[in-house]
Order: sequence, then structure tokens, then C-alpha cells
Amino acid sequence: MDNTSYDLKLHIKPYLDINEDILWCDKPAKRYVFTSADIFTTLFGIVWLAFSLFWVITAFSITGDVETSSINIFPFLGIPFVFIGLYLLFFRHIFGALKRKNMIYALTNKRAMIIHIGKRQYIQEYRYENISNIQMKCDDNDMGSIFFLTGAINYNRNGRSYASTSGIFGIKDTKKVYKILSQCMENKK
Repeated sequence: MDNTSYDLKLHIKPYLDINEDILWCDKPAKRYVFTSADIFTTLFGIVWLAFSLFWVITAFSITGDVETSSINIFPFLGIPFVFIGLYLLFFRHIFGALKRKNMIYALTNKRAMIIHIGKRQYIQEYRYENISNIQMKCDDNDMGSIFFLTGAINYNRNGRSYASTSGIFGIKDTKKVYKILSQCMENKK
């Protein structure tokens, strides 16, 4: 057992139940894993930022000649919208990397866990009997993600239902982890 694996297990041990064994644990990859949801967010962020910058620049050019102080404040109202656009395009990736740095994934004989360590420690757990479906996506280097649907049903504003999706993102040895998770789900049926 290498030191990294041992250190991770030390973080996981306080969260284990009696007779619960760690089958696999690891941290997410340091590189960013681009998901399909990121395509929409990135495109929306580009449009949002472009419009916000256009609005602020136009407002500054229009109010630049006006002497009234209340109108000169008008261009500054668009600056928060510029920051939102910058967040959608850039800063959310930085915050995501910081969050992944303090995250541990674990599969035990009873559940899948995502443990967040650091100043605010918390755990997300997914009991195998509540996971209804899993899907694996990986590249040629066996780096990838495993998505799973839980039994929880959510409803949107229109009253349409959808299943909750979560998963283990940006991991090495994806096929091995998929087999472990599949076997654990099979054993819980």
C-alpha cells in the first residue's frame, strides 16, 4: 500500500460504519474534466459577458459627456454583470479545481462516498441499493468519470420529473472502479 492511499484511508476511516471496508479510494484528477453541462454554461457565459461588456462600454460612452452625477453612476451598474460573465467563463473552473483538491472518492462494501475535507468537512453518500443506473465515460488512458442515477426523483417548475445524477468524476483506472461499483450494486440486489 502506498503512502497516498494510506493517507486517504485515514481521512475516510472516521466516516465508516461498523463492518464497513474500503474497497477503493482516490482523489479526483488535477486536470479539469469537461462535461456536457459545461458546453451550455460556457456558451451562455460568452454571450452574457459580451452583452455585459457592450452594455457597460456603451453606458460609459453615453454618460461620459453628461455632467449630472446621478447619471454618471449608471455605467457602474453593469459591472456586477461583467463579474458574473467572468465567473461563468473562468472563475468557476478555478473554484472547481480548489474544491477537487479537497475531495476524496471512496467505494466501500456498503456505499459510495464523496468526502470533502478542509475547513468545512462534509460527506455525500450513495447507498448501492439507491443507485438505479451507472454509466462510464473514459478516454484511451482509462481516465474518466462514472455517472449514476439515484432513486431520488426531483421535479422542475413545470412539474416534470427527473432523476438525480451524481458520480465520481475525473478518476484514474475508471474501468476498474466501474467493475467494483457494478459488483457492489449487484450484491445489494
